[in-house]
Amino acid sequence: MLGAIPKPLNLQDLTACISGFHPKEQVRAADPEHAEFNGEDLKRGLKEREFIAFFQPKVSFATGEVQGVEALVRWFRPGHGAVSPLQFIHRMELENLVTPLTEVLLAQTCGYLKAWARRGHVISASVNISMQCLSDVSIADRLHELVKESDCDSQNIILEVTETEVMVDVAKVLNVLARLRLKGFGLSIDDFGTGYSSLQQLSNVPFTELKIDQSFVKDSPIQPRHRTIIETSLDLARKLKLKTVAEGVETRAEWDLLKSLGCQQAQGYFIARPMPGHQLLDWLQMWQPPEEA
Repeated sequence: MLGAIPKPLNLQDLTACISGFHPKEQVRAADPEHAEFNGEDLKRGLKEREFIAFFQPKVSFATGEVQGVEALVRWFRPGHGAVSPLQFIHRMELENLVTPLTEVLLAQTCGYLKAWARRGHVISASVNISMQCLSDVSIADRLHELVKESDCDSQNIILEVTETEVMVDVAKVLNVLARLRLKGFGLSIDDFGTGYSSLQQLSNVPFTELKIDQSFVKDSPIQPRHRTIIETSLDLARKLKLKTVAEGVETRAEWDLLKSLGCQQAQGYFIARPMPGHQLLDWLQMWQPPEEA
């Protein structure tokens, strides 16, 4: 924060304020966990099955029941531990490896959905899909075939796409999304409110779910503007007949507010952190919905 400038803004005050900025050189220590890697490292990781699906539960505000999970990828790189997707997704895109990664993640997810169903837990799973995938008109057939080969139902798979990516090339993306929807996949618009979409464009895309971005959920009980954005988003979703999910729910106050506003599902650290698939059944046995305040 450099200072405050009274209205009306003038060049002299703005120049004086900005002149107070003196950038500091930031020196970042080398982190072995996030050491540099190249495309060959990523290809080897895919081949050696080093990319593992973790799952974060999505629960109903109304009943507290677990209704689904979101699949989140982690790279267990030998000698470096678990690497966050923030460290490698961009490089994956540059190397045109996002689609193979998506297929790996979806295959693992289907395997766990079957295992959980055998134990009496029939739930849905969300998997992120990138613009790189949506630029390929054959992706709908390929993902549908993958799900069938895994003996799963595409009705239980929700593909999440960010709002910004949808609006990059609406006509082309709409074609692919429509194909995916016809194959039975659910479609979720992720990070809603962070892009620049128009209501007309949103109404033309066959979404089934709207996810409220965590940047609006955070501190929403004490931030009136965040609450207003959430209320408006939920109202829009109801009118478009979309399911609603709030991501990044971290406190009881946020849970109570979103529940009172009529949001349908919650996802975040208040419920559970992402976990390996084999741990989900144990977590389900221990999960207790928040008691009524």
